[in-house]
Amino acid sequence: MPGRMLTDGGSIPRPLWILRSYSPWGYAPAFVVHDWLFEMKHCRLPGHEQYTHRIAADVMGEVMKTMMISGKVAVDKPTLWSMHAAVSSGISGDIWKNGECTPPPIGMDARKPLAEYVISFP
Repeated sequence: MPGRMLTDGGSIPRPLWILRSYSPWGYAPAFVVHDWLFEMKHCRLPGHEQYTHRIAADVMGEVMKTMMISGKVAVDKPTLWSMHAAVSSGISGDIWKNGECTPPPIGMDARKPLAEYVISFP
């Protein structure tokens, strides 16, 4: 079960935010799951050894595809392809290998979530 973590949604360069499909929160469920897999790896949480950088990218892509197929978002293959390419890149791979565990700040009230997401698919 995922624990608390900090996320910025999608780490999409700010100039691309003007494009509707490239909102940092447009595919929030996919971005949160992807970030959680990185958090598992960096903090060495139970089960982290089952995942690789490539699997994390594929999981994000599959969540995006599910959102599109279910009608939660419009079908947008170029965005799916470009975002998957970005999270499959060497830059992302370096972050996977060398990133640090960044738990939520000390003193944060654990009973109050930073953000709450309900992910449901038919």
